[in-house]
Amino acid sequence: MEQKASSTYTPTVTPVTPTAEDATSTDKQGQTQSGKPTFTPGNPEVPMNDEVPATFEDGSTTKKVDGVGTYTVAKDGTVTFKPEPEFVGKAPSVTVVREDKNGTKVSATYTPTVTPSTKYVDNKGNAIPGYPEVDG
Repeated sequence: MEQKASSTYTPTVTPVTPTAEDATSTDKQGQTQSGKPTFTPGNPEVPMNDEVPATFEDGSTTKKVDGVGTYTVAKDGTVTFKPEPEFVGKAPSVTVVREDKNGTKVSATYTPTVTPSTKYVDNKGNAIPGYPEVDG
């Protein structure tokens, strides 16, 4: 007696999705600052792809915001912000994109804040000795 059997195999594929944490920085007016979002692989066997450089969301590595400053992103995702000399306040966030070895993209933001700097000067613009520079 011949018996036949059949079965169906349905594999379950769990996606490997990297995650990211935003970064911020704060420094005085006119000072260059930097920050690096944290990118974490979704699985240790699928690391972030260090051979593919980080970019901003539009694929560029430099962004200039008139009246605010210039952002550049390094291959590893570190963002450097050079503010315009007169800019103070919270600058617009930029989105940094990286990908893992599977090609799965992940993004995070970097937001710099520039605090005002107050200097005590005489009527000729010279610093007055003995008066500290004060953050406003």
